Amino acid sequence: MKTLIALSILGLSAMGCSNAARVSYTASEAHMSVPRSSAAVDVLLDSQPERPFRVVGELKAASVESPRSIEMMRAEAAKAGLDGIYWIECSSPTSGHCSAKGFVYTTLVSGSGLDGVRTASR
Repeated sequence: MKTLIALSILGLSAMGCSNAARVSYTASEAHMSVPRSSAAVDVLLDSQPERPFRVVGELKAASVESPRSIEMMRAEAAKAGLDGIYWIECSSPTSGHCSAKGFVYTTLVSGSGLDGVRTASR
């Protein structure tokens, strides 16, 4: 009987751990990526980047609260070599369920294209 109770408690404890924090990045297009530090990733809560940029994927995170989810998405963006995240949406300030667009900055480069100009990721 004691063994059954102990196993029941252990099982319920394990179920409570299923709410662990998680983050994901889904690339929507290829880009040249070099992992960087999280501090090098721009986090734009209320605006688009001011420099030319290209959206290359989407990030999603779930944790105990939204600020933690945003930091997790920033770290995941750093691993993916992104320049930043923007269009950050959280279901509520305290929910911890957030999504964002991942981007890389682009530069104009002279080339032999139809219009003589093409964009390239930095």
